[in-house]
Amino acid sequence: MQQPDPKNLSLSINAYTFALLTILKTNDLAKEFSTKQSFTMISNLLDSECLASHQVSYNVLCMLWILSYHEFTHEYFEDYTMAIIEKVTKVMDYHSKEKIARIMLMLFDNLKDIADCQDHLSEIDALNLIIKLQNRHWVDEDINKMLDELYSYFEEN
Repeated sequence: MQQPDPKNLSLSINAYTFALLTILKTNDLAKEFSTKQSFTMISNLLDSECLASHQVSYNVLCMLWILSYHEFTHEYFEDYTMAIIEKVTKVMDYHSKEKIARIMLMLFDNLKDIADCQDHLSEIDALNLIIKLQNRHWVDEDINKMLDELYSYFEEN
């Protein structure tokens, strides 16, 4: 699947990321999408447009969460040169929306079961991020439950 440059689109980056999110819900299309070029594009979005727009951030994190369920994508999450996991955590420094925190925690919950991603989560000090997020007030109780579960997991491992 050939990826256009998101900066040269005739539609908004929000519409583009939402369209990709919708497409990735189909397993065959997710497999077709999952290339180094596509993950490089996602990595670039995490460095730029995601830091400027909470909705684009949410769309991209949802894309990553969906993709994290597929074994054929794990190599891209494990790739240190793309720094997907590190860039995802950086998004939380720019946006404190509950929906972004929830989807990031759901993504981390999926990634914690992948051996190389566990190492990456440890290196970026995911436990410290979880503690930092636990100190915020969240209206959504599901976020607090996910934080407690991830805290316990990272503390043990």
